[in-house]
Amino acid sequence: MRPRIRTQAYLVGALPLAFLIALLVLGLVMQSRIQAGASLSSHTQQVLEHVDRIRAFAGDGNRAATTAPIAQAGADLAKARSQAESTLAQTRGMVRDDPGVPQALSSLSRVTGDIFDLLQHYVQLKQAHRIAEARALGTAPSTRALAGRFDKVNNAFTDSVRRAELAHLAQLREQTKNIEIAIVAASLAGIILTLLVAGRFGLRLARRLGHLAENARRLARGEPATPLLGDDEFSDLDLVYQAMMRQIVRQQQVNETLQRMLLPQELPSCEGIRLDTAYVPASRETEVGGDWYDAFPISDRCVCISIGDVAGHGMRAAAVMGAARIAVRTAARMHDDPAAIMEHLNRVISADEPGTMVTAVVAMLDTDDGTLRYAVAGHPEPMIIRADGETDLLGGRGVMLGADDRTQYQTFRTALHEGWALLLYTDGLVEITRDYFKGVEELREAASEEFASSSQNIAEAIQRRTLRGRACADDAALLFVGVTRLGLSAADRTWRSWTLDACDSESAHRAKRAILWHVGDTIRDGDRIASIELVLGELIGNVARHSPGLAEVTLSQEGSRMLIRVTDRGKPFSYHLNGAHADPFAESGRGLFLVSTLSTDVRIEHTDTGNVVTAVLN
Repeated sequence: MRPRIRTQAYLVGALPLAFLIALLVLGLVMQSRIQAGASLSSHTQQVLEHVDRIRAFAGDGNRAATTAPIAQAGADLAKARSQAESTLAQTRGMVRDDPGVPQALSSLSRVTGDIFDLLQHYVQLKQAHRIAEARALGTAPSTRALAGRFDKVNNAFTDSVRRAELAHLAQLREQTKNIEIAIVAASLAGIILTLLVAGRFGLRLARRLGHLAENARRLARGEPATPLLGDDEFSDLDLVYQAMMRQIVRQQQVNETLQRMLLPQELPSCEGIRLDTAYVPASRETEVGGDWYDAFPISDRCVCISIGDVAGHGMRAAAVMGAARIAVRTAARMHDDPAAIMEHLNRVISADEPGTMVTAVVAMLDTDDGTLRYAVAGHPEPMIIRADGETDLLGGRGVMLGADDRTQYQTFRTALHEGWALLLYTDGLVEITRDYFKGVEELREAASEEFASSSQNIAEAIQRRTLRGRACADDAALLFVGVTRLGLSAADRTWRSWTLDACDSESAHRAKRAILWHVGDTIRDGDRIASIELVLGELIGNVARHSPGLAEVTLSQEGSRMLIRVTDRGKPFSYHLNGAHADPFAESGRGLFLVSTLSTDVRIEHTDTGNVVTAVLN
């Protein structure tokens, strides 16, 4: 790139970065103000707790003077007085900088001292066996007046603390308002300046890129392209396009057509199962590869799943791949045992394509009880992802297909639960660094991390996270099979329900994953899925907080609206949905406040057995 373009590109990139840094600084300042408000509330709470302690110590002194044995009363009274004076000293240090509070604390300290002096005099009279005088002192009007003065001074101190807190909060609000204005101003200035600086540079590049793109489109259609005049990077690239595009386009057309014919264009919709796929061809190959994936129903309750890899590239590998996939489909309708299907496929490859090596996994999933039966032929081990994101590699070994037509294979068994997933993949995905075991660990980490999000295509998301922008040396295919619901009845086809234990994190995670997979099969709007995920999480958390135990989540569709209904078996709870959240620093009620914000309607009903919360989302 020529210096002039490079300089402008640096400026276009650096200018918004500078404003982003400024916004970050302002955001940190804003965060510090918010934390200061929280600290102020905590400080006030601690001061008021100290006041309560002083009152309690005064009460302890009164009980020591009036009810304790004469021999012990003096010591108990001295202890209570010492504790009260210590607490007063601590409080004095805490409110030193609060306007008006130290004066109120001094009054409280004096009255507290007067009370303890009176109690000490009372004890001395009792110790001197001057009982009548002690009783007279206890009922004297001055004693009652002192008690009233103590309450009055105590209340005055509390009021002064509250007033100091409100004054500090007012200052924080003013500072926060100024910061908000600065953020808005910085944002507007950044947008305007970035547009001005980038406008001329962008328009110039856009004209050159538009011409270059038009030439590429013409070449792709086989039409002659108009040369891009000039002596810059775009004209050089245009020359390369003209030299290579015809050959590349022709070859890509052939490869894409063949790939579409050999791989399923769209996997079937199977009730209770979510199927996501991802395929990345080898970066250094222009020929089609031999990796395949497939899934198809055998019956109302059984789905056959296969994935495989034919050694090599090119038309022959693609032809073997297509034949193998069809052979699996044919055998699966004759045999219900994965080992028998694999043996049939091995005989076909050995007879028709001698010398060709193929790895594969064939599995049968029972959607009624989650039983998974599978056979392996030299292929990477299938992976299970549990609802909590933990992964396990399934055991199972078998000889590669095509090595010996007499090879026998074994059927292995395991079980998948709702919210669990099966991950099948080819070795191109895990051998990107030429270290198989490291690649498997990277895949496990990617699967576990992506499993926690609500991706529209989980297979593609796992593949992107695993590759991290690195080019594949071999084709990489990935098939994700998520179990959304087992044992579906006829009624389940119009609405779905899941049962969970809100006190069991694994049960809650499993149900939440299954519900989001079901939603992801019908909704492709990422923002809407994120809103549904937040509403669902808050409703389940609300059950765990207010009515821990078993709960049922029901999902139904009414026209364009989606209804999420959570039914629990706990005691009734209440929440006012028509007002703003009262205290932004409180936790109680925050979940349903968020739900009501993201929903068009929220209803809370109380039944004889628990609560029913219904959220309606567009």
